[in-house]
Amino acid sequence: AAGSAIAVALVVGLAISLAALARERAANVRAEAQRRLAEHRLLAALQQVESVLTNDLPAVWRLAGSTKATESLLRNTLTFMSALAPNAADNPEFLLGSARVHANLAMLQGNRYFASLGDPETALASASNAWALLRSIPTGALPRVRVQEMTFRAEQGSGMALQALGRDDEALAHY
Repeated sequence: AAGSAIAVALVVGLAISLAALARERAANVRAEAQRRLAEHRLLAALQQVESVLTNDLPAVWRLAGSTKATESLLRNTLTFMSALAPNAADNPEFLLGSARVHANLAMLQGNRYFASLGDPETALASASNAWALLRSIPTGALPRVRVQEMTFRAEQGSGMALQALGRDDEALAHY
């Protein structure tokens, strides 16, 4: 009788353990699906920010009296990007998109060649942020040509900001 009780206890213990393992696996599957969905939504938000900077803002910029609205939009974009605080552990697509936004910000914040906010120090900081993000993308994680395109944009943003600061010799190193 004691042997039967031990056997029943072992079977019940095993059944409870297996049920807990099944629940744990199901929870892990749900958590992974939620992580992928959150990552997808974040990339979509980043693409929207980039679209506003590259498509909408240049059109608004040309309108008379739009300077204050443009400044506000750029400040809000910087605040949004700071809140996201991308780091090397993030998805490479997210890092590349963040670098693209910072490179675009650099072009809009301060350069000599087209309308900007006339703030080359902030532009240089945005270009530096783009560089830092590009360097944190693991080698081979994305197609090389996509990273090179962003590298060119970050270089261009750095060069234009340095020229706007009157640092022409340093700027030439970025072209």
